[in-house]
Amino acid sequence: MFFFSEEKYILEKPEAFDKQRIALLRETPSVENIFEFMKALYDCAQFSPECCIICLVYINRLIAFTEMPLQPTNWRPLILCSLLVAQKVWDDRYLSNADFAFIYPFFVTDEINKLEQKFLELVQYNVTVKSNLYAKYYFELRALFKDNEKEFPLKPIDKKEAERLEVRSREYKDIFEGEGQKAKQRLTSTFGSIKTKNPWD
Repeated sequence: MFFFSEEKYILEKPEAFDKQRIALLRETPSVENIFEFMKALYDCAQFSPECCIICLVYINRLIAFTEMPLQPTNWRPLILCSLLVAQKVWDDRYLSNADFAFIYPFFVTDEINKLEQKFLELVQYNVTVKSNLYAKYYFELRALFKDNEKEFPLKPIDKKEAERLEVRSREYKDIFEGEGQKAKQRLTSTFGSIKTKNPWD
């Protein structure tokens, strides 16, 4: 799971990182750090607030499938990937991977493309979010604000939006899965048949 670690990119591009920046990347994040990172992405990308809940669903799904721990050097790439996918599933108009590379220039577009593909492989292209699962996450998050619910900006989605979420996430599961199969076919045609290791064995 080193693929998602910023340590990988520090090793590959040592000239881009001084000691202070490396120390900052390796710090265990506070709640405020995570909030500031997500708010900065939100302010630039202007994705729908609902994407934050879908993002959390995807990250938990990834952890459940792979047992990958969240660490100081992988939480930012994982949030970036899950938000990128969530935006494609939920928003009618979404940013391209190149836009995300511009917003968060730690990665170039090609690296974001590869991160997205790996993320989708690890969640087994399962980007489907059922309405009852979304509602569960929504109410669990809202419960964290029980002392001051006015600070919780999200409203529950209505029946029509819930149906839309299920339909769109099923459609994108098929799209992502199809793109993944095409990528594998391109690799096979270029390098021959390669036996891949199942990360869950």
